[in-house]
Amino acid sequence: MNSYLKQKHKNQYFNRYKKGPRDTRYIWELYVFMKKVTLILIGLAVSAILIFKFTDARYIFKPFTFNSAGNEPTIKAGTIVIGTNLKKPRKLDFVLYDQELVGFPKGVWVQRLCGVENDTVEIKDGTLFVNGINMDENISLNHRYKTDLKTTMELIEQGEISEGDIVEIQADQNFAYLNLTKEFANRYPNHIERATRTENDKDILSTFGKPWTEDNFGPVIVTENSIFVLGDNRNYSHDSRFFGFVSVDEIKGVLLK
Repeated sequence: MNSYLKQKHKNQYFNRYKKGPRDTRYIWELYVFMKKVTLILIGLAVSAILIFKFTDARYIFKPFTFNSAGNEPTIKAGTIVIGTNLKKPRKLDFVLYDQELVGFPKGVWVQRLCGVENDTVEIKDGTLFVNGINMDENISLNHRYKTDLKTTMELIEQGEISEGDIVEIQADQNFAYLNLTKEFANRYPNHIERATRTENDKDILSTFGKPWTEDNFGPVIVTENSIFVLGDNRNYSHDSRFFGFVSVDEIKGVLLK
């Protein structure tokens, strides 16, 4: 009996000895895991503090309704969009920026970033070139087009366009100006043609001192610490062609796609 108890006691001792390293290893792994979680939480907290310290918290994720038609067809008037200042603006992004133009209510405008510091910007017959590169090739834009009144009425009756697409009617000369995309106009090559503006613009002349038009503009070099912005509704957008460059300090964020 004594022999049996001694053996049982011996087995219990060795069992405890065997479990020991496994228990210690488990505790160590748990400690390492909790340490990693703690470091991650500290990192997130520090990041949050830095974000709120060095960025405008109002624009971390800023939803708002787009009320202007200046970026149609890409952004329709009435569209709800979201901007953020957590993303660095890149060329051709839509940027949010503060504007305080005379004659306009103060607020945040949204337009496409087309040129940055030292870029050479030029518009030829309505097409944008930056440093000699055509920037409009892969963007759907609105431009002014000309067609006869018969075609205009047929397109309305067919539901192809609306009365809102008609910019101006010259009844005595039997034609109308329409605001269309190139893709749509190319479907009617015998009836619809591009109508670039030829008259000098007083705002462009006042800003840049040159007799340029909105469709034939530049070349101009973007100044230091500045950007050049355009609306996608090219003939019906008030942008850098008319009021000049925008300071990078005025940028509030970028539209999320």
